[in-house]
Amino acid sequence: QLDSVVKLVGNQDNVPEWLSAFDIFTLPSYGNEGVPQGIMQAMACGLAVVCTSVGAISEAVQDGRTGIMVAKRNPQSLADGLARLMNDEILRNQMGSEGHAFARGHFGVDVMLDQMEAIFQRHART
Repeated sequence: QLDSVVKLVGNQDNVPEWLSAFDIFTLPSYGNEGVPQGIMQAMACGLAVVCTSVGAISEAVQDGRTGIMVAKRNPQSLADGLARLMNDEILRNQMGSEGHAFARGHFGVDVMLDQMEAIFQRHART
């Protein structure tokens, strides 16, 4: 039974603590996504990601570098992507490290604040 290995814990405020218990993060979305907070948080915590390339997800997850993109609405593709990382600790750690560096360089607080400030300044001049 899944309830012996899967826990649905609901909304949590201590996201980094929960993510640190994971080996892999997956978001097999098939809807129109921006860049989901969950993916950015997982990458910032050094997790390799298995996800689908919908919406703007590919702006964060680089297939083969920071994670693995799988076909949407395709359980076998998802299973294959997860199995690849589950069975290759070196690849999983490498993608996690690359994702961490990418997240800090592109989605870190300082970067986001600088980008927001630039937008405000540009519009204040017009």
